[in-house]
Amino acid sequence: MELKHRHIIGICLLCGLLGATSCNDESIVQQPPAEQDNTVYLAFHTAVVGASTRADGTPDDENINQLRIVIASKASDDTDGASAWEVEENRLITETNIQLSDEYTFRVKAGCQKRIYLLANCNGLEDTNGNLLNFSTRAFLPDANGKAPVDGYVFGLGDKDGGYQYATALEAGNGIPMTSVYEITIPPKDEAHEKDFANGFYQGMPKVLYVVRAATKFSFAFGKTAKRTINVTGFSLKKAIKDRMYLMPHVNKDADGKYWVVDTKDKDSHKAISTGEGTAQDWMTWMVAESEKAESEATQYQWLTDYEVPQPKEGEKDGNFDYSFSKAIEVSALKAGEEAKFTAPVYLPESDGTLAQGKDAKLKLQEYEVTIHTEEGFDEETTAPDSPKVARSYTATLPNLASLFRNTHVKVKVNFKNLSEAELNLEVDVEPYWEVVLDPVFGLDEKDDSKKR
Repeated sequence: MELKHRHIIGICLLCGLLGATSCNDESIVQQPPAEQDNTVYLAFHTAVVGASTRADGTPDDENINQLRIVIASKASDDTDGASAWEVEENRLITETNIQLSDEYTFRVKAGCQKRIYLLANCNGLEDTNGNLLNFSTRAFLPDANGKAPVDGYVFGLGDKDGGYQYATALEAGNGIPMTSVYEITIPPKDEAHEKDFANGFYQGMPKVLYVVRAATKFSFAFGKTAKRTINVTGFSLKKAIKDRMYLMPHVNKDADGKYWVVDTKDKDSHKAISTGEGTAQDWMTWMVAESEKAESEATQYQWLTDYEVPQPKEGEKDGNFDYSFSKAIEVSALKAGEEAKFTAPVYLPESDGTLAQGKDAKLKLQEYEVTIHTEEGFDEETTAPDSPKVARSYTATLPNLASLFRNTHVKVKVNFKNLSEAELNLEVDVEPYWEVVLDPVFGLDEKDDSKKR
């Protein structure tokens, strides 16, 4: 696994809150509360991880056009469960391409536990039955088990008319859904906690909060050393979810309350020897730290492997995620040193794949099999564009792709070789919070279709 500069294309799906200047009618004047008042101010803004490294502008899938900020609160010494929670803020900001440099300020009660929900580009999402997701105040009130309705929301994706699709949402300028939740405890305003406050502002929370895209992303770059005409028609990803996605991240903790991050010490993540380690506070902190690693600092490689995905309906199973390009991609021969251009990205939900065969199941390492579908010349001498074509497919397991957690960008470079070699050269980069270069081998599973000759 080879770590490069963070986010070549940066699907880092991390983003976050925005500022008061973009919604003046909801801004709060930053004045310290009265001394006798048991309220304090929270102030924070957001950033796109790795954005400063890109010179080609912000991709459409990093834009935020709707941002909902919800703050739920419960007295820190209250043991009454669900009845003790209340929502102090449920603010929706709408603006085309909201500026991430802005800061928002909130006046809240001190001496309380807080949950800060961030939901970007989520209005209009529907569940798997076609019902609009409800983001009213009640949706953010935890029950006696600490779970709020929004924590279990699943939004549906589908090909039917009116069904939500990532590509359609982007084309309409609505952006990719992004979410996160932060938990903090604000101490009471008394002499014992005087150092935690300055001019009425609580100092014990991050200055930057992030949201994570509720999607994964695949991009392909096709080239060839073969002589024959080759057109790529699509690809399939085995045992991948295609029709549903948890709105909020569902990351599990181990018995010690830590998040499950598997370490690797070489380029083969399937040789991981650690049973997992947790981050200091939350997996988001770990993700940001991974994205900021430079190649010289990449002393270990990590995968977040223990997370939940929504299960299929009773009696159904997940099959392949099949994708057909709207127009077949003509593969060109590359000159020495020339790089093939990447296709328009394809978005799909996060998956948990298949447990890696022959590996320690406790590590929860995954593996994924991808198939590239083509129409191409029957042999190496068939080079004319209008010559008869045959359908072929090339299949490989992607080694080192040990997790397809949300926010992951898989970049696949494919080089078609001569038929006599019956395989492809393949290079895979995985982003954003790490980048790994993989070298799986595509076997040729030739499927001649006489109708296409």
